[in-house]
Amino acid sequence: MLFVAFIRGNGVKLGPSQLPDIHRRVVRIAADLGFRETPDAYVVQAGGTLNAMAARMLGRNFIVLYSDLIEACEGNDEAIDFIVAHELGHLRAGHLAFNWLLLPGHLLPFLGAAYSRACEYTADRYGISVAADRARALDGLVVLAAGGRLAAQVDRRALVDQQRDLHGPLMRIAHWMSTHPPIPARLAALDAGLETHSVNYWPSAFAAWAVLLSAVLLPTLVVAVAMPYLGPAIATYFEQFDPARQGAGQDMAYAEGSSAAGAASPGEAERTATDAILKLVSVVEGYRARHQGLLPVDQQELYALWEQERSLEAAPMDPWSGERFGYATVDEGRHYFVYTAGPDGFLANDDTPSADDLYYSSAEAAAKASSP
Repeated sequence: MLFVAFIRGNGVKLGPSQLPDIHRRVVRIAADLGFRETPDAYVVQAGGTLNAMAARMLGRNFIVLYSDLIEACEGNDEAIDFIVAHELGHLRAGHLAFNWLLLPGHLLPFLGAAYSRACEYTADRYGISVAADRARALDGLVVLAAGGRLAAQVDRRALVDQQRDLHGPLMRIAHWMSTHPPIPARLAALDAGLETHSVNYWPSAFAAWAVLLSAVLLPTLVVAVAMPYLGPAIATYFEQFDPARQGAGQDMAYAEGSSAAGAASPGEAERTATDAILKLVSVVEGYRARHQGLLPVDQQELYALWEQERSLEAAPMDPWSGERFGYATVDEGRHYFVYTAGPDGFLANDDTPSADDLYYSSAEAAAKASSP
């Protein structure tokens, strides 16, 4: 919308008294193409850009001719006719009429660009249809490639043969992503006599698809292979930011009478057990948050939750007993313990850790949090 405002505010609108030669050309070509009403046409200066376009705004069609392109075709009326007819052809073919309906297709990879390229081929055929001299009209395309001064010196057959340079997979992908066909391809579509060598694009197309699939599948494969190794490390890293885990770490304790309770620096087993208990506490607290305060019923359900939520990380085992950590609910399911077997290797079967067990108690943590 802003671009349209810029064109209407800064461009020169063609009319009987405003650039009349170009205006008469637009009126004549519009009539030849079957327009009931001649669309508005504007000429704008674009800093040397060789371009033209068709546009539609609030139900009104118009075309924009860049002054540099018209000047580059000076002396070649057929080339100017081609350019004007090309842009009017977009309007006549309805390329701008249902853009809102085509929007979903434009969101799909390559499909929107393919439709745009097809529209360009169609508009080119409108352009060549009004030309009195087809050969000179094609200069309207050659100018886009070489500019006005050099266009007359360009060997068109050699230019069309450049299509063979598009034979590689990366060039093929670039072509699929482009909204406009290459100039050599457009010339060949309008004049088959310019194409001296047939090009088989299927090998490059298959290679291009192989590159695209590799770009998608290779990272997926790398992630799939690496996740069993990286998953636990990533989970451990993010657990340090878990508020429940941070609070739980301060609430770890040894059962009364434990010889480890007064240890100045716990050993490797204590550190391993502490870290594992905090991970289990994180699972329990996550479950409680999702289920309105309910807790896992028993040790079996707790470890089943672990398998569901952390399938890439091995379930924690008590470093002393080699078995699962103890878990029990208390106070009619309002609180819970997670505890170790301790150095004696004995895991209590009731809801009270034995004398040497390292444990976490949600009741004690809650009491500590509520105390002033």
